[in-house]
Amino acid sequence: MMYADDLQLYRSCEVSEIPQTVNKINQDLTKLASWCSNHGMQVNEPKTKVMVLGYTKILSKLNRLTIPKVVYGATELEYVQKFKNLGIMIEDTLSWESQVSNMCNSVFKSLYQLRRVAADFPVQVRKQLAQSLILPIFDYAPVALCDLKSDDIDRLQKTQNAVVRFVLRVKMDEHITPYFKKLGWLKIAEKKKLQIAVMMFKILKFQRPHYLYNEFKWMAQVHDRETRNRNKIMQIPIHRTVLFNRSFIVQGIKFYNEHVDKFKLEQKTETFRNDIKNMLLDKYE
Repeated sequence: MMYADDLQLYRSCEVSEIPQTVNKINQDLTKLASWCSNHGMQVNEPKTKVMVLGYTKILSKLNRLTIPKVVYGATELEYVQKFKNLGIMIEDTLSWESQVSNMCNSVFKSLYQLRRVAADFPVQVRKQLAQSLILPIFDYAPVALCDLKSDDIDRLQKTQNAVVRFVLRVKMDEHITPYFKKLGWLKIAEKKKLQIAVMMFKILKFQRPHYLYNEFKWMAQVHDRETRNRNKIMQIPIHRTVLFNRSFIVQGIKFYNEHVDKFKLEQKTETFRNDIKNMLLDKYE
């Protein structure tokens, strides 16, 4: 996988096949090192890391000391259990705990500065500052974080509540939800639904990217029963794990099936976004 100047190599295997897989990766890296040398390019070796990804249960049984070294040139690359990837903290168990902690810390650092210099500013100015400096922290890479656990959502929600209390000077013992409606802000759970809905809309409207669009199957494609919405409703993929149930594919299809009449693909994306946002905000009344 390549993004700008960031290159990532992935290989999938069973635990018993890790030594052979590392050997294949080393072969790839040898070719890469040779190519870079021939073309006058250099890999930033200190920033190049190796991570073994898997379920917590599997990784807990893995003896990391016996895993062969991954080598680039003459350098043994470091194995890590978490690493920042394009601004997102990835853990070897694919948990978002570290990423959520980073987000909460960033919000509270910004909030601390605003409380120092902007506590007496007018409400509208405090709102604009929060929207410019803090809310983007919640909105970074939203679809990647669509499978957050309830505990992580709760942590982010408490953090977001602190921002609302700063903007509107809400007391700690006051119910916070009406103030989200007043600001026109969505809470974390609804914000996640909006982001998933917009991504679904774009995929269906533009039929891109293909690797996601091709995952969608209409009910008319999988059975011959005549039902009113067979050409509109999608089939939810068969799955057995909670992790897959929280995936973008499953959540996106569920949201689409529940609100199929909202997905008018002739609309502009921004119009669709506003319609869904208003629908979600109305639930706060």
